[in-house]
Amino acid sequence: MNKQGGIVWSKTVGGSRDEVLFAVKRTSDNGYMTVGQTKSFGNAAGDGWLIKLDASGNIQWSKKYGDGNVDGDLAFDVVQLSDGGYALCGTHRYTPGAAQGYIVRTDPQGNVTWAKQYGMSGSDQLTGIVEDGNSLVTVGFYQGSSLYDGYVMKVDKSNGAVQWMKGYDAEFRSVSFYSISKTNIGYQVKALIADDYASANQQTAIWNIDRNGVVQKVWKLVIPGGRSVSSGMLPLPDGGFIASNANDSATNDVIICRVNADGMLEWSKKFARNGSQVIYAIAAAPEGGYAILGTNNNQGIVADSSNVYLMRLDSLGGSGNCPGATTNELTVINPVNTSFVPNISDLGSVTISNPVITATSTDFTPVVNTFCSSCVSQEPDHGPVVPDAVCPTGISSLYQKQFGGTKDDYGHHLVATPDSGYVIIGQTKSYGGGGFDGLIQKVNKHGNLVWSKAVGGSGDEVLYAIKRTRDDGFITVGQTKSYGNAAGDAWLIKLDASGNIQWSKRYGNGNVNGEMGFDVVQLSDGGYALCGTHQYLPGLAQGFVVRTDGQGNATWARQYGMTGSDQLTGIAEDGSSLVVVGLYQGLSYYDGYIM
Repeated sequence: MNKQGGIVWSKTVGGSRDEVLFAVKRTSDNGYMTVGQTKSFGNAAGDGWLIKLDASGNIQWSKKYGDGNVDGDLAFDVVQLSDGGYALCGTHRYTPGAAQGYIVRTDPQGNVTWAKQYGMSGSDQLTGIVEDGNSLVTVGFYQGSSLYDGYVMKVDKSNGAVQWMKGYDAEFRSVSFYSISKTNIGYQVKALIADDYASANQQTAIWNIDRNGVVQKVWKLVIPGGRSVSSGMLPLPDGGFIASNANDSATNDVIICRVNADGMLEWSKKFARNGSQVIYAIAAAPEGGYAILGTNNNQGIVADSSNVYLMRLDSLGGSGNCPGATTNELTVINPVNTSFVPNISDLGSVTISNPVITATSTDFTPVVNTFCSSCVSQEPDHGPVVPDAVCPTGISSLYQKQFGGTKDDYGHHLVATPDSGYVIIGQTKSYGGGGFDGLIQKVNKHGNLVWSKAVGGSGDEVLYAIKRTRDDGFITVGQTKSYGNAAGDAWLIKLDASGNIQWSKRYGNGNVNGEMGFDVVQLSDGGYALCGTHQYLPGLAQGFVVRTDGQGNATWARQYGMTGSDQLTGIAEDGSSLVVVGLYQGLSYYDGYIM
């Protein structure tokens, strides 16, 4: 899309089954990487899936990552590494009770350098990953004694060996870690805390930790109603953050807020619209302000009626002529929290079988509904709001747009591009080869579609995280059920700057529960590290981390966990280490952890 929300291009990728994309990142070649799951090109249960696109959304390569297990693999996040390779994270054996977090490191072409699973008895998932020096840092969650606990894990980038891990709990409730980012003091982790596995009374929480996993601050966002369903969050360098919230109902409205490093609420805005809105991702706009991505359902909770939803706000949460008002419904509190060393272990390498996918993308033009748009003077001072056509040079475009077709389409993650546009990843049922396909879309600074692709095969695919790579492309991670294990393999896709797949690899060992990749980071040596879940099943899931060379070939893959369920959901590189976050099933709830 361009800066006004106009479609530049739109593509579906996939085969005859379901695909999904969860994350998208820019690559160092000005292309993109997106990651998720494919069920069309390998395991019908799903393989982790990585697609490399050029700047125009053309597939440069596509690879699947799984071992053919009956539960499949799923990739949730991906990062391009400093050496040009990639790392993705997700879930191996994607079934309750068997799932393990896993990380796959690849070379710049998606060839596996290593792939490892991590977990314990129960379920584990790795959902976010970053590169930090010679390490990968991943986050996720695992099944503790009675609830999930979040955890962060730091692993050696060269082989996936665990350097340290820590578990985290808040209010003795279920804690799931979902993403990780580096800050000036260490890492910031997004989490969801709830009363039980069914997410009763779910709330968003943010952990600020130092580079050794020591908790600095924890903040929880509280809104009226029983359960928040929006989880988009943008970390700020000083330890503050931008976050979204929305009550779980058929008519919920979105609340966007900014919280500073001291936990003070700087502003909070509510955006009312017909139907139900859920926000999954927030990105900084190059010219100032924020892009907000999620799902809009004009008919409320109705099957096959969801569409991609994109909002463009200024730095104070302003929306120009679009509806939006200051609200006092949201409060910020400091919850009681603990940290500990979880009983999660390195469960060894995952043998990735036949990762190469000959994936194709399908160009398509989704139906675009522009709810409102306007032009304002560039940040930080606003001039008069004027109706939007094409905003002149030096003028920012604010908008709210919906993208979709006749069935369900979801936006899971987005990354800003140098031209002030965005690349969005997720999954689409409206376009592609069958079931859910991974969704990759580029919009320009006006929100107009530049290109749109569906990636996947005959099974289901999903992409959870995308990062820019140093070649100005992208790396994305998720799960594929088309190219290997029908239960799912973690999936890593390297894209050039145009969205073309450069390579795509899946990571899994063919277990009956599958794998899932949740986050990926490109490492300093050009390879990648991903984290996710091995044996994606409650009670069996284990967090896992895979390190690859620059082509997605696994260097090592390890699983980490304990009795119960574990997941690794975010990963970062820190020097010679990887740091991951996730969750595991504690005595009665989930606890978050960092490793």
